[in-house]
Amino acid sequence: MSLQPSLFDPIRPIVQPRRAVPGQDLEAQFQEFHQANPHVYEALRRMALDLRRRGSRKIGMKMLFEVLRWQYYMTTDDPAGDDFKLNNNYTAYYARELMANEPALADAFETRERRSPMPKKTKLQLIAESMLAILEQPGNHWRHKKLPRGLEILFERKDSTLRLELAREDVSPSQHEIRLCREAFGVPASVEVDMVQRLAYHVKTNRRIIYHVAEMSWIEEPEIAP
Repeated sequence: MSLQPSLFDPIRPIVQPRRAVPGQDLEAQFQEFHQANPHVYEALRRMALDLRRRGSRKIGMKMLFEVLRWQYYMTTDDPAGDDFKLNNNYTAYYARELMANEPALADAFETRERRSPMPKKTKLQLIAESMLAILEQPGNHWRHKKLPRGLEILFERKDSTLRLELAREDVSPSQHEIRLCREAFGVPASVEVDMVQRLAYHVKTNRRIIYHVAEMSWIEEPEIAP
C-alpha cells in the first residue's frame, strides 16, 4: 500500500505565522511556520518515503512543493492558492528536517552547506573603524569620541606612534572596557596599559576635571608589500 495519500485527498489550508520580526533570520521564520503547519511536514514525509520505496535515490524538495500546491489546487475551491502559500526559501529546511528525523531519508536530499551568518558589528567596533580611518591619511591626526557612562576615547597617530586613551571622570575605566577597546582597536597583546590621572578644565565653564586614564602606546607596523 502506498504511503502517499491520494492526489485527490483534501489538504488543510496553511496557517501563516505572525509577520517576521525585523532582523529575524530565515531559519527562525521557518521554525515558526513548521510549528504552525505540521500537516505540511507530514505530507512531504509521506511523499518522500513513497518515492524511496519506489527506488528513488535522490528527491527534489522543490518538486514535492509543486505536488502539494497542485494537490491543493485540485481538491479545494481556492484555485489561486491564496490559503496555501509555501515559501520556496523553506525547501532546504524541510529537507534537513526530514533527513534528520527519518532514517530512510538520511541521504535523500541534496542541500547546500549552511553558512554561519556574519556576526553583526557592535557599536564600539563601528566607532573604532571610524577612528582608525586616520591611519589611511598622511600626517599626524587624532580623533575623540564620548561614549555612554562617561567614557571618552582618544585615538592619535603621531609620526609612527599610535596612542589609545580611555578616560573617565572620578573613576577609572574598567578592565572589561579596556579589553573590549583593545580588541576593537587592534592593540597588540604585548602593549601594556598605563593608568594615570590628568588634570583638565572644562572649555566653557572652566570647571576643574580630573580624568582617570588608561593609556596604551605602540609603534605602527609598516605594511609589507606582497
